[in-house]
Amino acid sequence: MRLAGRAVEFNNTRRANHFMRQELVRRFYEKHPYLKRVWVSLTKLRFETRQSGIPAFRPMHGSPHPDHLLEIMPDSLGELLLKSDMKIWPAGGMPGESSRTKGKGVGISSLGVHDLYHEFGHYIWNNILTPEQRRGYSSLVGAHDEKRIFENMELDRNNSTDEHFARNVQNAVMLRPLELAKHQEGQTRALLDYLASIGVLDAKHRAHFDAKLGDNRAFLADAIEKIQKINDIVKPQNPVFYDEAGKILQFIRNRRRGERLKYAE
Repeated sequence: MRLAGRAVEFNNTRRANHFMRQELVRRFYEKHPYLKRVWVSLTKLRFETRQSGIPAFRPMHGSPHPDHLLEIMPDSLGELLLKSDMKIWPAGGMPGESSRTKGKGVGISSLGVHDLYHEFGHYIWNNILTPEQRRGYSSLVGAHDEKRIFENMELDRNNSTDEHFARNVQNAVMLRPLELAKHQEGQTRALLDYLASIGVLDAKHRAHFDAKLGDNRAFLADAIEKIQKINDIVKPQNPVFYDEAGKILQFIRNRRRGERLKYAE
């Protein structure tokens, strides 16, 4: 009877967690329908490109599927953004214009959602964080202040604390090592605590992060040249591509499955 009771409880918990995840994705699409439309447009563009035989100038086919990105998203981040005034729409300008965030609008490139979490990071930095929270992040990662990473250097995207934060939001969600400008004892743990405190991470996603990366949870980018390499136009290191999103999603699904099996034993 005890085993039967645990099996029923396990199945109920499994169904509840699955429903909550699907409900979060449904609500996100309902509020931001352009995420669905951009994938339909990409599918049509891939077909037309193959038919014409003209090689794509950027690996548009490498865009992750929005379904995958939303399933990866920590519950806390999803709720944070759903409660906000954020709007998602096409990036203006020429076809293929890069994704960018301006005010409360997150503009998504017609080439895909490679930078979705990066742009969410910009939105959070500019619309949700308080000045004190921005200063707190700057101190944790070793930036000069909430505007510049390095003192006495030009303020551009390579030396922007805003850009640094956006990259780290994408790093944290995609289970990548976090970027630091200076190294201090206990810094990575403190940064993870900070990201949890503002809603970017929750306990479950942080457990995935620790399990995936172990002791390799951060890297040092303490010179402008290292950040320029991350932001390189030809081979940028921060965007998320289809294969990576698929692997991270499978990693998280396997961990969820393992936790359910362990609970059922």
